[in-house]
Amino acid sequence: MLVYLMQKRKKFIRFLEWAGQKTGCELVGWSVRRGSEWFIRLTYDHPDVMTIERCARLYTMISRHPFFQKLFSPSYRLEISSPGIRRELKTPREFRWALGKIVDVKVQHTEGEIETARGQLLSAHSKGLRIRPLQGGENDSRQYTWAHIVTVHTAG
Repeated sequence: MLVYLMQKRKKFIRFLEWAGQKTGCELVGWSVRRGSEWFIRLTYDHPDVMTIERCARLYTMISRHPFFQKLFSPSYRLEISSPGIRRELKTPREFRWALGKIVDVKVQHTEGEIETARGQLLSAHSKGLRIRPLQGGENDSRQYTWAHIVTVHTAG
């Protein structure tokens, strides 16, 4: 069955993304494990807030769909959750999603000093990212290169 799932991986991801689009949510992570039963953990986010009602709607839509049932029946546990208030940004898609939002950027300088800067994410590109510090003026911005960035999270 695990081999079958791996063969259907792209279709499975498209299915999960479809379910997210139907509810106005975005799939941001997933994992599948096999023990005595299947354990499927799905993480979705919403532009406003990922509520328990949205998680419940996704759960119902996904668990009752024939494609999902064919993959994982008869025994599975399905968990739907949000990435939380402090979502770590890793992929270009996640950075595009976070444009305009307040982020915390942890940076390690050449001297080894660690700094965390908070500001509005203005851009993210191949060389790094740019934020407008919360304490700065409308035209203030700071540029950070990927080589020095340790982590980037949405601010909680």
